[in-house]
Amino acid sequence: MTVMLSITRDITERLRLEEELRQAQKMETIGRLAGGIAHDFNNQLTVILGFGALMLSHASDERTKKYAAHIMNAAERSADLVRQVLTFSRKSRAEFKPVDLHVLIDETIAVLERSVAKKIRLVRDLTATDAQVMGDASLLQNAMLNL
Repeated sequence: MTVMLSITRDITERLRLEEELRQAQKMETIGRLAGGIAHDFNNQLTVILGFGALMLSHASDERTKKYAAHIMNAAERSADLVRQVLTFSRKSRAEFKPVDLHVLIDETIAVLERSVAKKIRLVRDLTATDAQVMGDASLLQNAMLNL
C-alpha cells in the first residue's frame, strides 16, 4: 500500500510582491544616481551662471550682451531642470512661492517657439485679472511643456 501526500501553496502573490520590491529598489537606485549627477551638474551651472553674469555686465556691444543673455537664460532653464531632478530624487523640495502665470506662459511659449516646427503658430490669450498662483515655477513650466 502506497500513500502519497501532497501539499501545495500558491506563491503567485509572494512572487508579485518580490518583483514590486525589486522594481522599487531599482527606482530608488536611479533616483540616488540622478540626484548625485544633478548635484554635480548644478555646481557646473553655478560657474556658467557666474561667468555669464560677468560677461553680461562687462559687455560693451549689444551683440555680445544678447549672446550673454542667451547663455544666462539657457543656464537658468538648466538649473530649473536640475531642481526638478533633485525634487524627484527627494534631495530637494519644491519651492512653492507666488508665480505669475502670464509671465510663465510667455516664457514657456518662448521656449516652444524655438523648438516646434515653424509651420506651427502659437497663440496666447492672457486675460486673467489675477494670474498669481502658489507653486513651483519650474514644475509648472514643465507641466505646460508636457501638455
